[in-house]
Amino acid sequence: MHQSIAQVAMAVIVSFGAASGALAATVKPDVVNFSLNWFPLADHAAYYSAVSLGYYEKEGLAVNILQGSGSGASVRRVDIGQADCGIADTPVIVNGIRNGADIKIVAMEFDHSPDAVWTTKKTGISNVKDLIGNTVGASPDDSERILFPALAAANGFDPAAVNFVSVTATGNYAMLASGGVDAIFDFTTGAPFVEQAVGKDNAVGIPWSSNGLDLYGLAIFCNNDTIAKRPDVVKRFLAASLKGWQFAITDTQKALEAEREFAPQVDIPTYTANFALALKLMCTRRYKDNGLGYVDPTKMADTVSVIQKYMPAKVSITDPASVYTANLLTKLDLPECGPLT
Repeated sequence: MHQSIAQVAMAVIVSFGAASGALAATVKPDVVNFSLNWFPLADHAAYYSAVSLGYYEKEGLAVNILQGSGSGASVRRVDIGQADCGIADTPVIVNGIRNGADIKIVAMEFDHSPDAVWTTKKTGISNVKDLIGNTVGASPDDSERILFPALAAANGFDPAAVNFVSVTATGNYAMLASGGVDAIFDFTTGAPFVEQAVGKDNAVGIPWSSNGLDLYGLAIFCNNDTIAKRPDVVKRFLAASLKGWQFAITDTQKALEAEREFAPQVDIPTYTANFALALKLMCTRRYKDNGLGYVDPTKMADTVSVIQKYMPAKVSITDPASVYTANLLTKLDLPECGPLT
């Protein structure tokens, strides 16, 4: 990647204007403020493609894509109405609902958990329990930091035995490279960025999914008021967004070029590797059979059960189906993407 960490961290806000021509003179587009979970990464190319290719415009929408700083921040932003919809890790969304957030999942993005611990060979950390007594760098709003007590419980140790240092959304790589922390949290899709920072032969990734915690990953969620008052807007937004995903899966290079129009820090080779790892989390039999964004009731129930077992909150969820709605999702087929998992 040729850009500096500072460049990667730059705020990106994409504002897409009204439809052109005679239509714009008579019909105002419906505005949707959409919060990312992080700074623009390859898996966000679908949404930037939907802007660049006019998918949102064709649905009568003006979509503002807002940079995020962690799933927790995205949940708060949507809950208080600063954004209509957003992306966040499913466990953070579910626990937000348990703590009173007025939100609901409307589509799944990652069908598998992307969570991982990243460290270096020199630390000697090779499994989750090796984190005991060591220092982990993570943003306070990072979904994995919020969910860490569940990972610790699943592996039989007290989460307080691990020391945390707060880092920014992009500062974690530099902290790991400098030895300021022993490990960081990032998705499995973050491998190219970690390897760039610490060296490909020095990076060690420990997926949570192989350490007792394979939950649902990133999801699209919306404010309940938006869902209740503007269901058709949400439905059109999802249709255009998933069409963007179809395009990104089919022509990743052009999708990343579209994203770079709005986020100049996008380095095509690095982001191509990033996208390939994201696609492994989406190229699934569930999506092939049911379409992109499908929420499987059984997996959601399992995810909610684990969250309620390990993560404290104000209230319990009695019906796992209450955290999502499948009524606004238009079935769009998963393009050819390789072996299904």
